[in-house]
Amino acid sequence: MLEVMLVVTLVSFISALSLPSFVKWKQEIEFRRALGAITELATTARSAAISLKAPVHLHLQMNKSSCVAVSVDKNCDCHTLHKCAVDDKVWSIQSHALNATIVNKKENKKHVTFSPLGTVFFGGNTTLQIAHASLTGKVTISVLGRVRACSNTPLSGVALC
Repeated sequence: MLEVMLVVTLVSFISALSLPSFVKWKQEIEFRRALGAITELATTARSAAISLKAPVHLHLQMNKSSCVAVSVDKNCDCHTLHKCAVDDKVWSIQSHALNATIVNKKENKKHVTFSPLGTVFFGGNTTLQIAHASLTGKVTISVLGRVRACSNTPLSGVALC
């Protein structure tokens, strides 16, 4: 009986020690997923513009329920997602689905328009800041249409900002 109690105590102690690292690991996975989802949407918008040979918009709706969506309609709104479609497929993501905060550094810039050449119409780089728990990172869309994601904290599998 003493041996069983000793084993149970030892297993409980080891489990308690591993719990904080498990929580951190889970936060890192969710942060990587948020960065990847936003990067994928921007890349999808660029690819759609090239394949459709028409302008495609990446809408950045930043308010209480942040949303990023891809659309051929310039008047896309995350509350009317039927307008946010490319080839009858809706490409959008809400920040609450990612359990993350998304902030557009240029608040007046409501969308990024990709040209049929894959470049960006109208202006300079656009940077979205993504935060989840204690982790922060950025997704930057350059004038040439290049989409880059990075993390402000060292994280395996993600470039450092």
